Amino acid sequence: MIIMSRITVDAFSSLVAEIGKAALEPARWPKVLEQIHVLSGGARIHLVGHEFRETANAHVYVGGYDPQMIADYVDHYCTVNPWLPVFSMLPVGRPTLARAMYSQNKLEKTEFYSDWLRPQGDIVGGGGTVLFRDASRFFVFGGNIARSDCDRLEQGWMDFLGLVTPHLQQALEINRTLAERRLEADAAALSIDATKAAVIALGSDGVLLYANPAAQARLAQRKTLRQDAGKLTLAESGANDRLQQELLALRVSRPGPPLVVELPTPEGPLLCRTVRIQAECCTANYLAFVTGEGMPMLLLVLEPKEKAPLRPCPLNALGMTPGETRVVQMLAQGRTPAQIAELREVSVHTVRNQIKSAMGKAEVSRQSALVAVVLRAQAET
Repeated sequence: MIIMSRITVDAFSSLVAEIGKAALEPARWPKVLEQIHVLSGGARIHLVGHEFRETANAHVYVGGYDPQMIADYVDHYCTVNPWLPVFSMLPVGRPTLARAMYSQNKLEKTEFYSDWLRPQGDIVGGGGTVLFRDASRFFVFGGNIARSDCDRLEQGWMDFLGLVTPHLQQALEINRTLAERRLEADAAALSIDATKAAVIALGSDGVLLYANPAAQARLAQRKTLRQDAGKLTLAESGANDRLQQELLALRVSRPGPPLVVELPTPEGPLLCRTVRIQAECCTANYLAFVTGEGMPMLLLVLEPKEKAPLRPCPLNALGMTPGETRVVQMLAQGRTPAQIAELREVSVHTVRNQIKSAMGKAEVSRQSALVAVVLRAQAET
């Protein structure tokens, strides 16, 4: 029985089984795409995407392409591909012909055509579909067909796209779910509830590979975490320096203790901890699509610092308000009034007034003496 002009039901069923295996073992995706290349009769197959849309370097899996041409594409031609902007507007899950995305007359005047498409056999035909496009990920699947083969292969390829798209979407959804569960398990090893904490996976170069909803919310606020050119930084400069040192140690496989640092926020301190994920472990395997093979990762977890059991506070005994207490504690940590104001999202004038009030309650006339009062209070607790 034939499901379309070139593919039998048995062949398609075999492909669906391979896609199912890739759902559980992402390292199988190259084999899936090579199988699709053969079944299509010669279309060049690509699956491109990343689990976090602002990640700078999307990963590319292909079937039937010259590896050097793919390397050139990643290095340069992806930036001049006229089809890519169109994919950002196409309906998710709807197969679209390449010539419907961008006219061939305009295409033939581009560098992308003359230096990348034409040298590969004039692969201007075919089409593709958007598998996912939302706040956290972007995946595209498609095939390029040589101009001379369009009459023979193109309509069958478009029919095939409609059939295989839901299977690919389901498999990638399973990939993601398994990766999230593995990351939660790794976070649990730190005695952390990953359903409430901000959980992030970083490549050894600092590129953001995964962020759970809590982490995405903090990234959007840009107060504790920031992302520039796909790379993560911590807003607190000292903590960020230590994070960069940890990433360097990961890149060169240098052993060392995990990062444990406290990050100040207006709502109270966050505890930031890391754990290394080696390339051969199952978590790295589940995130293989966005990391590539053989790359270690760094798991970064942020959660509110647990409050110690309530005990009488000497500063409270002096009549200081909670706000004044927090300000003078930050002052004792070496922060300036301007830095405290930024962290607490108030004016410097407000901070100075709180410091002045605290000095009066502590019966001291200098900030250095106030800091000494704080340090003695901390020693007593």
